[in-house]
Amino acid sequence: MNKIYETPLLISLPDPFPLKNFRGYFTDKEKVFKRKIKNGIKKFLLSRTIYMR
Repeated sequence: MNKIYETPLLISLPDPFPLKNFRGYFTDKEKVFKRKIKNGIKKFLLSRTIYMR
């Protein structure tokens, strides 16, 4: 679970941050993470709608 909290911190650092490769790596990770969240929300909403019926 730690990685989830680390990525936004790294991305929010100012641009002249020395580890540029790191930033690229984490933005990639963030994209994957966002996609996972989207899918998770979709699944959650679907399960809720089924439950509501």
